[in-house]
Amino acid sequence: MKHEKGMKVKLSRRFFAIFFFFLFLFLLACGTEEQGSGLDYNFKQGIAELELHFLPSAPPEKLYPDSDFKIIIEVDNQMAYDIEEGKIWITGLVEDYFEVRPTEMVLQEILTEDTILHGKSLTTPGGEKVYAEFKGHANQLFLNAEEYTGTYFLKAKYRSRMEFLDTFCVNTHLYAVYDPNCVVEQRKTYSGQGAPIAISEVEEILTPGADGKVEFRIRLQNRGGGKVERVDVVQAKLGGEQIDCVFPEARGDYKQSMLFMENDNNANEATLICRKSLSLEVAYQTPLFVEFAYEYQTQEQHQLRMVR
Repeated sequence: MKHEKGMKVKLSRRFFAIFFFFLFLFLLACGTEEQGSGLDYNFKQGIAELELHFLPSAPPEKLYPDSDFKIIIEVDNQMAYDIEEGKIWITGLVEDYFEVRPTEMVLQEILTEDTILHGKSLTTPGGEKVYAEFKGHANQLFLNAEEYTGTYFLKAKYRSRMEFLDTFCVNTHLYAVYDPNCVVEQRKTYSGQGAPIAISEVEEILTPGADGKVEFRIRLQNRGGGKVERVDVVQAKLGGEQIDCVFPEARGDYKQSMLFMENDNNANEATLICRKSLSLEVAYQTPLFVEFAYEYQTQEQHQLRMVR
């Protein structure tokens, strides 16, 4: 009887040991899969912006005459790109009631370790944040007023970049237009590249034959909450070769830059046309890469309330 009980105990222990061993392998496999998916995550998608948030009670909901206060702003880069230059400032307050110093802050002056505000990446998956602190003073209420509410604007302006990358089929065969490994999509749409400006659509136009050409009509849109002021084409490549790109609506001789204020028809979008000549009849898949630099400005309206 003792021998049978001992055998049962040993079998039970062995069973639990095997069970926990396989459970450990399962959890390890799940952890590896999650880590791999994190490493493969593409931050350069969708619409993302520079976000501004007030810290709690900075400023307070109500202020009292002849009192000091602070406005502390969390500057949060949620884009998939670094901010190379930027500033935030406060404007619109009547100084007879509220004084704020300084009224403007350059982001590079409040960064502690670098001169850029990093965006989302494998090393900074949540983006980088800094804090801008403005010191304020509430003056006096006039006459017999019980309270005063002052409206002001919190503004931010920055310079950043945006990249577009996708693979396209280039087929300039005059007669053998069908290739199962290279199917031309005349129009492709996109949800964004991790910035407030976005490539929303690319139309591919092919001219077949020995003197073939390929043309990409790229629609660039402002999908953020602010205003895009200027966009420059930094570089554009089809495969490993340069492709010429211009903004046909741009004024002046330099067509690689677009001032959106000049675009009277629609200040929230522009068309970039990229063309390349192809000397041979070819059919192949190749990447189209375009890098943009742009200037962007946001504005938020807020209020300060002083009570007696």
